[in-house]
Amino acid sequence: MVRQTLRRLLPAKLRDFIRIVKSRPHDKIRSLRFTFLRDYFLGRLFVDLLYFPYDIHIIFQTYKQTFGRYPNIIRPTTFNEYIQHSKILRRKSLQTTLADKLGVRDYVKKRIGERHLVRLLWSGDELHEAETMQLKVPFVIKANNSSAKNIFVTDPKNVDWHSIRTETKNWLKDDFSIAFGEWQYRWIKPKFVIEEMLFDQSGKIPADWKFFTFHGKVRLFYIVFDRFGKEKSRIFYDESLQRLDFELDETPLFKGEFVLPQNIREMIRLSEILSNREPLVRVDWFTVGSNPIFGELTLTPEAGLGKFKPRHMDKILYGYLSGTPPKD
Repeated sequence: MVRQTLRRLLPAKLRDFIRIVKSRPHDKIRSLRFTFLRDYFLGRLFVDLLYFPYDIHIIFQTYKQTFGRYPNIIRPTTFNEYIQHSKILRRKSLQTTLADKLGVRDYVKKRIGERHLVRLLWSGDELHEAETMQLKVPFVIKANNSSAKNIFVTDPKNVDWHSIRTETKNWLKDDFSIAFGEWQYRWIKPKFVIEEMLFDQSGKIPADWKFFTFHGKVRLFYIVFDRFGKEKSRIFYDESLQRLDFELDETPLFKGEFVLPQNIREMIRLSEILSNREPLVRVDWFTVGSNPIFGELTLTPEAGLGKFKPRHMDKILYGYLSGTPPKD
């Protein structure tokens, strides 16, 4: 009785704080992200300080598992080391907006116009709301606070909302920032996002265009074919539109002939505008007809664990970040 009386005397936000932390006994630090602390700068800073030792640990651990050595995050000498450095030492609030698949839409609209955005059908916390709206199929369901979480709904006669809710039940609870120490995902307010599905002229999911900007300039881009299929491949180009002979991770190079579209310079220009002159931003696009459609902004490509072949590309790309690009 006394305990209940004392609880009633506590401010509502403090009662909510205690309830949330007690409901997640095995995950107390992560549960703090869902309390009133997220609404205040000092509150977020407090939580970030609690996370900091883990961020350092996971960055060093994942890097060593990938490359067999620890990264130099104080004085990086490679592209991948720079990304680890930036995860810890180059944090700022704009990064949360750029990484938020929902929040970034306003940023893109203000910078280059709404015509480059895929049509948003719905966003919210509860998929039950979307189920009642009779959304036009086909569409894609995403989480705005993570990466590689997509459900493609293509059959209007067989939309299994029960299976969708089962698959997505933990999406908004997940903390994507902890997997590789990618801080920019930590303070995104989790939402479901449903967008219109895009198709190319052959009726397939369009190729994925990824432009690497360094201090506001595109220096490299690549195209991903059959991204979700069995024949995934890539083509790389430099800023002068010359095809490059190198690979990233285990994805093979596309060996066939390929002609760049007439709007390639437009895609480069738009990518540079959206980069905000940040040291490193990857700007992703889809092409539907002649109009580039914005995909997403990525601040830490491959989480800084991408394996280049040949390996010296890791150092060459760092040159664009340090201001000492390779000589021809």
